[in-house]
Amino acid sequence: MSVYGERDPVEDEFNALLKQLDAGHYTSPEEIWEVIQLLIATGDSKHRHWAERLGTYLP
Repeated sequence: MSVYGERDPVEDEFNALLKQLDAGHYTSPEEIWEVIQLLIATGDSKHRHWAERLGTYLP
């Protein structure tokens, strides 16, 4: 979890991937899975919600 004013690299990774997916660009399932694992590893409930959201993009 980031301290106020600092950028959260996990959040940046999630946002970049989501932007790519929403734009319709091909993203490999492995790339999506890696970000999901990164989000879950933080243990943050907000990140877990984001991981579930990304899971909807997996085949």
